[in-house]
Amino acid sequence: MRNPRVLPLTVAAFVLSLAAAPASARLVGVLEEPSNGGDCAGVRNVRGWAYSSTGSELLQPFQVYIDGQKSIEVPCCASRADVAKNQRRAPQRTGFSGVLNFGLLAPKSHKVSVKIQSRSGEKLTLESTCTSRRIGADSRLSNLDLDHDGEGYCETDLDDPRLICCEGVRTQGPTGPQICKNVCYRWDRATQGLVMSAGPVLANPQCRSTK
Repeated sequence: MRNPRVLPLTVAAFVLSLAAAPASARLVGVLEEPSNGGDCAGVRNVRGWAYSSTGSELLQPFQVYIDGQKSIEVPCCASRADVAKNQRRAPQRTGFSGVLNFGLLAPKSHKVSVKIQSRSGEKLTLESTCTSRRIGADSRLSNLDLDHDGEGYCETDLDDPRLICCEGVRTQGPTGPQICKNVCYRWDRATQGLVMSAGPVLANPQCRSTK
């Protein structure tokens, strides 16, 4: 005859096993810089925040990829009181940050990916697309040389006073000296200097050889 105590004990054991099973961790994060659709000229931060909503430990460092190729590693996790305040399950320390020289990249659109993994095995990829801009060898303005024989000049943009656009900029191109137009710079707090930016018409600089 069947023991009537077996069924309740079996059900109880099943319920206890469910309670003991770990919940599936969910990774949450935001890539704040470079901003999606913005410029990534010069030396800039790759930064943002991430955490597991179930408290699972994040594996460090995070891996940063540019156009699918591994680039740098960034440490985590710095204190981000703003995230902890606005995200109900976020711990105090969620911030990650690293420095990347975008000036070494070809002047075109690039995909920046930050790959994150928890100790529980969950994975998250944060992505943004930004445009690297430069003329000559550098995207940062260190020595502006205008064409004094032609129409070289600089002026601030009427719609955005933080933007300085120049015509007749002399620089060293890949094949020798060149003169460029539609060259725009914006003040960058991270590098404390002027870095190349998209102009009012979002056009890249146009250069011609002076050899």
